[in-house]
Amino acid sequence: MSNVVRDPDAAPAVRAPSGALALRVVRVLPDEPGLNKTFDYVLAPTLDGAELVDVGTVVRFPLNGRRMGGWIVAVDVEPATAGEKLRALTKVSGLGPPSGLFDLAVWASWRWWGRPASFLRTASPERAVRGLPFSAAFDPALLPVPATVDDTAALVTEALAGGGVSIVRVPPAVDTFAVVLEAARHGGARGALVIAPSRAVAVQLARRLRRTGVPVALLPDEWARARAGGCVVVGARAAAWAPIAEPGAIVVLDAHDEVHAEERMPTWNAGDVAVERARRGGVPCLLVSSCPSVVTLAMCGPDRVATWVADVVSDRVSDRADQVSDREADRADQVSDGLAHRVARLVVAARGHERGGWPPLDVIDRSGEQPGRQGLLSAPIGAIVRAKGTVLLVLNRTGRSKMLACRSCGQIARCERCGGPMEQDADTSVLACGRCGDERPVLCLVCGSGRLNNVRMGVSRAREEIEALAQRPVAEVTADTGSIPDGVDVLVGTEALLHRVDHADAVVFLDFDSELLAPRYRAAEQALALLVRAGRLVGGRVGSVPGRVVVQTRLPRHEVLLAAVLGDPDRLAEVEMARREALRFPPFAALAAVSGAGAAAIAEQLRGAGVELLGPAEGPFLIRAADHNVLCDALAGVERPVHRVRVEVDPLRI
Repeated sequence: MSNVVRDPDAAPAVRAPSGALALRVVRVLPDEPGLNKTFDYVLAPTLDGAELVDVGTVVRFPLNGRRMGGWIVAVDVEPATAGEKLRALTKVSGLGPPSGLFDLAVWASWRWWGRPASFLRTASPERAVRGLPFSAAFDPALLPVPATVDDTAALVTEALAGGGVSIVRVPPAVDTFAVVLEAARHGGARGALVIAPSRAVAVQLARRLRRTGVPVALLPDEWARARAGGCVVVGARAAAWAPIAEPGAIVVLDAHDEVHAEERMPTWNAGDVAVERARRGGVPCLLVSSCPSVVTLAMCGPDRVATWVADVVSDRVSDRADQVSDREADRADQVSDGLAHRVARLVVAARGHERGGWPPLDVIDRSGEQPGRQGLLSAPIGAIVRAKGTVLLVLNRTGRSKMLACRSCGQIARCERCGGPMEQDADTSVLACGRCGDERPVLCLVCGSGRLNNVRMGVSRAREEIEALAQRPVAEVTADTGSIPDGVDVLVGTEALLHRVDHADAVVFLDFDSELLAPRYRAAEQALALLVRAGRLVGGRVGSVPGRVVVQTRLPRHEVLLAAVLGDPDRLAEVEMARREALRFPPFAALAAVSGAGAAAIAEQLRGAGVELLGPAEGPFLIRAADHNVLCDALAGVERPVHRVRVEVDPLRI
């Protein structure tokens, strides 16, 4: 939609003649997510920087009595109404995103119920760029051929040659640099785009690429170099909107990781943007992951998955059972007696392939212990925390005590008013309900005992008990923790701990059942992703002495643990795919969560729009549709409410 601007206080008006344009007229989109309109302005030939004007140029202009910034979305246009007086642009700030990203931003605004300006801001430089650096020609033939001990280069070359979107499934311990280097070689003079899971990983990749002679632009600092082209552009999530005009290849590292999803509205995902960008450009896109999601598997299909074990496990297990050594059988016995021989045979069959890149996994089976009377720390934990080395203990519950049970009668401490579990925070002598806020003294309502056990303690209380057990200092780490104290080797915290440390000798999940049984449809995938992250920290079996990943659980035969023990994510994917189909969850449906004061108004507008409304109970409205075309079309037809609302397409924590 185009509107003619009339603002007598802002700038002199110029009458644009009809017919051939004596003055250039440009169409501008304001950098204002709440204003989804374009406006026509006159470009004065004498304006400083007029020679830079093109689609994507960042400019400033008068609007409603003030100067605003925005982007030129079209040049040399006919005014919306012939003969109307148009205001002039006041400033050409500098270069902006290439023209192809504007169409992509329009698509993304439909896909995630946003505004194009939100995405264009991500694609624009942090500071004004008035010129581009010299871009030397890049000859990929000069790159050294990596001497790798695995099949990474061959797998990536095959996937790139096939075009389209492919999954490259790599174990946690395999170095993905070979994937990036092959993508750079394939991209050639057009360059390549690499989306890393974090800024730290992006910096490390850029450094290694430069050592091999590859020209690199690290975002966001080197935006101008990326805009000039002819290089490999590397960055974190925002790099999905990198200003490289036509990359020759796109790579998304750790495509399964939730860090690629934007938490703020619009809740876009870097992997999905990369796939759409590759589709529009007709270039190959590699989704690199140790445990691809079932949504990604369904999108690509089984023929587009490159793995290490395609010809290893299924047909050769029984023939090689006699090769199982006593040591391997003992390792398998630690998982569970019922799976021991099967696990051992598979470990032998897959040696040197995908299984070799997964770390050793110790499963502490607590299924035989009486519920409500067991502590959080089992006997093997004591030996782990007292041993030398760095030990990380993960417990995804902040605070002190999240669930308590009577030591005498075993009853759970519940709220008299609402029935919710009672909690005890640090430095308090009362029980509090996390649901309604009711408080009472520390006692059991059934038998009157004042002695309560922690059934689900929080990180703060766990730190106290672990410190007494380890007989050395223990530090607590959560998302709100600043710096980690120097000289402390035992750390306990939430999963944020896994992103704050570079290496560990052991990673222990104190209550893995809370991940396996979390009330989320993606709980199993998220639990396996935690094991993958832990595996990166302890190292795998490829060229290094690994540490150990330890889980405490009452579900030792869960498909997530089986997949991690065998180094075979398909074990989970097969079960999860059948479960999702039965429950009509993605990839067999498209979901959106709507919350906030305006959620009810949106839900009312969606009735009869071909979507299914679920809830709300205690959470947001859940919108379900047959696919994203139906869902996003329905949301696009909704009038935005006056009240605040959050629309999360493809919610991760529902």
